[in-house]
Amino acid sequence: MIDGINNTISTLDVQPLVASKENPYQQGFTLLETPLKTTSQGKTKSCPELFRTWKISNISSLNSITGEPVAWKLIPNNPCTLLANPESYIYKKAEFAENTVWITPYDDTNFFPSGFYVLNKGLATNGINEWTREEKNIEDTDVVLWHVFGMTHCPRVEDYPIMSVETAGFTLKPYNFFDQNPGLDVPSQNRNTKSKCVEKEQFRRQ
Repeated sequence: MIDGINNTISTLDVQPLVASKENPYQQGFTLLETPLKTTSQGKTKSCPELFRTWKISNISSLNSITGEPVAWKLIPNNPCTLLANPESYIYKKAEFAENTVWITPYDDTNFFPSGFYVLNKGLATNGINEWTREEKNIEDTDVVLWHVFGMTHCPRVEDYPIMSVETAGFTLKPYNFFDQNPGLDVPSQNRNTKSKCVEKEQFRRQ
């Protein structure tokens, strides 16, 4: 929930501008926002060449500086979609990996986007592909954003005998949510103040 229950999710794509009087040096770009209104539109993939991110906003709550809806932005650090052929057995067991982002209306019965017991049973059932099969509204309502991320492991000699650490994740950042940089009200550090760890160590020695 972003500043309330009802939210709208959009894709943000950075696109170059064509040569024109407004772009005389031919190096301008613009930010294209596309609201996602239905569950089918909510099935979206990462697009590194457009620096795609997703904005979760509340159109009923406006920022006092910009006059635009307050929002947070999802930045995919490790988008990872399924490489298997759609006709393969593993693809049918992992349909959730078809897209980078899925958006569904909130439903307290939706727990497992991969389906129930997907590793123990046959094909995935009651997963996110079934939840989004019927066209549903996801605009200005209580929604859930499902982000698929991970890494594709290509083995190397250095992985043997113990595989090194691989990291995966994502970033959530405020997007015109605050009226200023929220770090501005952090108290300044008094350099004459001793470390709390040092104080505890001195207390134990006494």
